[in-house]
Amino acid sequence: MAIQTIRNLWVATLVWTLGASALASETLKLELQSSFEGNFTGRSVNPIVADIQNLGPDARGVLVVSADGNRTDYPVELPRGAKKRIITYPAFLFGTLHFSLETDQGKVDKEYNGGGSNPDGIPVLLISDTSGDLGFIRRKPTAQKIQINPGMPPDPEADNGSGLTDAYAKPEMAPARAVGYTDIGKVILGSGSERLSNEQVAALKLWCLQGGTIVFIGGVSSPVLADTRWASLIPAAHLHLTQLGGESSRENFIRENPNTSANKSTEGFLLVDGSPMPRASVTTGAPVFGGRGEFADNCLVWADAPHGLGKTIFISFNPFEAPIRSWEGRQKLLTRILKQNSTILAASYLSQYNGQVGGDRMWTGTAFVPTAGTVPPPLASAKPTPIEDDPFSMVLPPTERIMTILLAYFVVVVPVNFLLLKKLKRGELAWFTAPIISLAFAAILFTSAGSLYSGKMSTVTNGLVFAQEGDSEGWFIGTTQMFIPRAGSYDLHLSNIDSLGSIPNEQQAYRGYSVPNEDTKDLEPVDTGEILVTNLPANNLAFRKISYKQRIPISSWIHVVLESEGKKSARCDITNSSPYTIGGAQLAVGGELIVLGNLPPGKHVSVQVEFKSNAKDETYPVTDIRTFTLNKPRVALVGTMNEFHPGPQIGQPIPSRSATNIAIFSAWKGGQP
Repeated sequence: MAIQTIRNLWVATLVWTLGASALASETLKLELQSSFEGNFTGRSVNPIVADIQNLGPDARGVLVVSADGNRTDYPVELPRGAKKRIITYPAFLFGTLHFSLETDQGKVDKEYNGGGSNPDGIPVLLISDTSGDLGFIRRKPTAQKIQINPGMPPDPEADNGSGLTDAYAKPEMAPARAVGYTDIGKVILGSGSERLSNEQVAALKLWCLQGGTIVFIGGVSSPVLADTRWASLIPAAHLHLTQLGGESSRENFIRENPNTSANKSTEGFLLVDGSPMPRASVTTGAPVFGGRGEFADNCLVWADAPHGLGKTIFISFNPFEAPIRSWEGRQKLLTRILKQNSTILAASYLSQYNGQVGGDRMWTGTAFVPTAGTVPPPLASAKPTPIEDDPFSMVLPPTERIMTILLAYFVVVVPVNFLLLKKLKRGELAWFTAPIISLAFAAILFTSAGSLYSGKMSTVTNGLVFAQEGDSEGWFIGTTQMFIPRAGSYDLHLSNIDSLGSIPNEQQAYRGYSVPNEDTKDLEPVDTGEILVTNLPANNLAFRKISYKQRIPISSWIHVVLESEGKKSARCDITNSSPYTIGGAQLAVGGELIVLGNLPPGKHVSVQVEFKSNAKDETYPVTDIRTFTLNKPRVALVGTMNEFHPGPQIGQPIPSRSATNIAIFSAWKGGQP
């Protein structure tokens, strides 16, 4: 009877579940598509757009996105008749991604199949109302250089041997978070880009700051150039319409001195594979100070300028409109302008803060991607700190000591214990003495771990805050190690997190203490436009480590402004308006480092700097900030800001092991000297 009752309940539950699912499928609609079209398959992050429609009663719940055991929840509220668009940021290259819309009005499941290998080359994304316009750059470039009139020296950078591949995004489909552009090398703002939302514009700026390249194009009409949201990034000024090109043109491209905007020209005419550039309307001007450009017919053809770890490019002509659209030389010319890739250099520089070399992986967006680099070593402590105050100082006993204890245990528990009791004719007591001896030796062996039980919840954070003067936000990129003494579920109190990941490593070492490989699939973040972790499970005496990128409101904290005082010299004004002391501050100027010392809150200093262009033979490792200031009229303020604690706001920080470095790039006062 009981079995029959259970069976009936099971059948009723199954019928109700199937009915609810069928009803949900009628009232809740879920459609999926990639943000990007064309030749793109993300190696790490692949933005997927979920369009949701509710035709039934008011509903609320979550959109669960999962792959390979990892999941992210996107909360949704769906009033009757609502249409919602959610851009998700999973990482997958092959296989199937599972989407589950789970609400109080039912559940809808859908799968998205990814696959195919990523095409070779640097991905160039065109944000435009039309797709396919960039397909011409896929043609395999030859070793031939842009032809220059006889008598002119060859341009060593004219070889367009870098491979490019095209991808597309409609303005309304473009990611609104920087993590969505992780696998993109360059972004061209085409027709319709003026409709990008403030969130999408901010995401592109933050992506450029960490090494991306944003391309602005001119032509007869380009509303983006008049968009005040981009004003500080456009590398050309005094823009106006003029005519360029044609066989009658008698001016050739001339490499512009990066420290001046004076027009220079020489007789000749522009040929690309023997084809002269047709006469067309272009938007010309002059490179901003700190940028560089090339001219023809006294007309600026293109300009670029650094921005943080990335760069911006301005092209005076529109390669997607007539007559340039049908010009045979546009592929070579555009490839030549776009070929330099700042993303690789920036990624190499930032890799030293992402995590550890080896099995570590960083979770970008909502899935794991490989990283390389090393975490800065812990700061030296003035004196040993008790383990209960610094759990990360725990060290295992030497191997010799462990082997000695084990050997002594076997000697005592077997020969001594049993033989002694047998001699005393009390062998039956071995059932009691053996466990007591085992507990005694276990206590000796784990003495070094005992003090962990009195330890407090603690964190160790290492990473980099970097920003561009004039931007409203900068980045913190780094790692936080956490010691959690008691089992439970914890809210990490994260804010402004763009991407997050757990770093597993079977041999993570905190000065010799081997931490077990934690399950990296239990973060279960909630994505509300920023990543939150409100329910992190942990066992007793747990060590956890996460990597993350966090937006930092650096604009009101630190200012590094240049003001011209000559052709190659300037005054650099540095103001620390943050509540934190900048320790060991230095100013990177080309190949030099100017020592400033500590800069307490409210401190203002002025430094005379000189820009040299003779540092071509100087080379620095990609981990050196001077790589980004060589032969450029810019400086970078570096130091530490260890009083600032990003990331998880739980437990007590361990100052002797934490290091928050900074790198702030300068801007010119008023944008021009």
